[in-house]
Amino acid sequence: MGYATKEQDHAKRTAQEGMYSTYNYMYKYLCDNYEPAQLDNMPSMALESLEHKLLNLGRQYSVKGNKKYNDQELVQDARQAICNFIDNNKSHGDTAHNLGKGQQATESFSTVRDAMQDLRW
Repeated sequence: MGYATKEQDHAKRTAQEGMYSTYNYMYKYLCDNYEPAQLDNMPSMALESLEHKLLNLGRQYSVKGNKKYNDQELVQDARQAICNFIDNNKSHGDTAHNLGKGQQATESFSTVRDAMQDLRW
């Protein structure tokens, strides 16, 4: 589960927002099926073909969730997913927002708890 409560998770799934957005769906598809080096060395025609594939996936995902889709938003999401996939080298980034934070030596329980939460990715 990606959110604090089941109700919040259900609301985000229904509205296809947050981690259930079409952008995240497209990015996950890229993570599952490609390597960043593949896309980085891909000719422009192949990238356009991939963009169209992502657009179709985004349309299907939106229809599946009974959400109206906007073609311009889907194009923007597809291009952003491809660019971020190549730039981020298939990683999710510092999603726990702990980059640069030191370990807490005095509070060992909270240190272990925080470390366990970081393992979700």
